[in-house]
Parts: sequence; structure tokens; C-alpha cells
Amino acid sequence: MNMTVIGANATFVDGKLALQYFNVVFNAGEFPDQINGSLQVTPDDGVTITSTAEEVEAAAITKIKKLIELEPVVAPTTTTTTTKA
Repeated sequence: MNMTVIGANATFVDGKLALQYFNVVFNAGEFPDQINGSLQVTPDDGVTITSTAEEVEAAAITKIKKLIELEPVVAPTTTTTTTKA
């Protein structure tokens, strides 16, 4: 799996720097069995403003695996109706 931690978003809360999230992009597999995308790793995922890139990547892998394990979402079917004027 290829993964890059692009950067962090942090704000000051009560005068102290607080992590909002890390941006991560990833890709894995080969066509037609591949996955790619981006996600945000947050303190809820076990990272802090002092986390290393390796720690963020480990948290991202855990999050990606959880997303893959979710039941698939089926897109609703749509019907197009045309009327003559």
C-alpha cells in the first residue's frame, strides 16, 4: 500500500495547539482489484499533534480496514421518464 501523510490541520484551543486532523492519501492493489482515496485521521483515531508519520499511517490503515469491512452501500436506482410536449 502506498500512503502519504500530506499535512495536519491544527487550531488553538484555550491557548494551546490542538490537532484537528491529518490528511492522508493512499492507493493499493492492481486493476481491477484496487482501492485509492484520501481520508482524515483524527485524535479519535488515536493520534496527537506529536504523532510521527508512521503512527499516522498505522492509524490510517486501521481506519481503511474498518471502512472496507462495512457493509456495501447500494446506490439507489433511478428511472428517467420523458414526456412529449
